[in-house]
Amino acid sequence: MKSKLTAKITATFLVQIVERGTRRGLTPISEREFDRQYVDEPDFMLEDRFKRQILSETENAIKHQPIMKRKLSGIDWCIDAVII
Repeated sequence: MKSKLTAKITATFLVQIVERGTRRGLTPISEREFDRQYVDEPDFMLEDRFKRQILSETENAIKHQPIMKRKLSGIDWCIDAVII
């Protein structure tokens, strides 16, 4: 059984949107904190949830922000994230 959190435990990520082929940065590197769902949540699950959230935010930004639309439309991009 998974143990529930009694205190908020966060992980810090460095995240950047990069071009898939060249790994050239398309956005600045940013530092983000993300909450763990439970105390012993494996890092790979945490990273997967984090990347899904960033993907959702990025797709929303492409739809609603003209500068992001120009920057990322038509480019094969991916999310590069690492836990620090």
